Amino acid sequence: MSSKKLLALIKFGHKDHMIDLLQNGTIYMKPPSYFRGLPPDNIRSDHNEFAEESKPIDWMKFQSNDGKEEYEFDRNGKKGPKILNGHWSIVDPTIRMNIYSMYAITADWSDKHSYIDPRIARFGDGDPAMVVIQDIGELKKRLMGKLDELGFSAKGKPIDYYEPNTYKGPVGPFRKSADYSYECEFRLVVNYKEGASYEKDGALRIQIGSLRDIANIYPANNVSDIKVEISDPQPLP
Repeated sequence: MSSKKLLALIKFGHKDHMIDLLQNGTIYMKPPSYFRGLPPDNIRSDHNEFAEESKPIDWMKFQSNDGKEEYEFDRNGKKGPKILNGHWSIVDPTIRMNIYSMYAITADWSDKHSYIDPRIARFGDGDPAMVVIQDIGELKKRLMGKLDELGFSAKGKPIDYYEPNTYKGPVGPFRKSADYSYECEFRLVVNYKEGASYEKDGALRIQIGSLRDIANIYPANNVSDIKVEISDPQPLP
C-alpha cells in the first residue's frame, strides 16, 4: 500500500455486505471489465477504467447537415460557433486484475472537500452503510499478508484525478477522470494469478478475518451530514 499520509479509510456499500466485511473481513474485488460494462447511469460505471492513455480531442472538424455551420473541437475555446469538448482513450480489454476501493480521507482532503458527497450513499444500493477503519496499518498487515499467503502481488494508493478534456498522457489503474473525484478513492489493485479461484465474472473474494477490533460500522444514508475534522495525520506504515 501507499506510504501517503491517510487519516481514515472508509468502505461504503450495502448494509449486508458491510456487516460481512466487519464480521468476516470479506474483501470482494471486481475486474476492470465489470466497471466498463455497466450502463452509464450506474454509480459504479466507468467506461475508461484501466485505460492505457487519454488524449483531448482538438483536431476534429465537422459541419451541420445543411453545411451552414462548422464545428471544431478546440480546448482553447477559439474556433467554431459552438465549443465542444471531448477526449478519447485507449483501453486494453485483455487486462486481468482486480480492484478493491475505499473512500480515503487524506491530509489534504479539506483543501478540496468540505463534506462527503451524497452520491457516495448510492454505493449502498438502497440500504447504505459504512465501515470506518480505525487502524489502517493493521488493515494493511492483514490484507497484504493474506494476499501474499495466497500468492498474489498487489499495490495500493490513492487515485489521481485528471481533467479529461485537457489531460494528455498515461492513465493506468491509479488515474481516473475528475468526473469521479468526489469518490476520493483509495484503490488496491491485485494482479492476476494463474490457477487462482475466481468467480465466473472474474471477481476475486478473500477473507481476512473479523475487523471488529480495528473498525466500526455506521449507517450511511446521510453521508453529507457527517462532520469531518482534520487533525494531525498519521503516516501509513
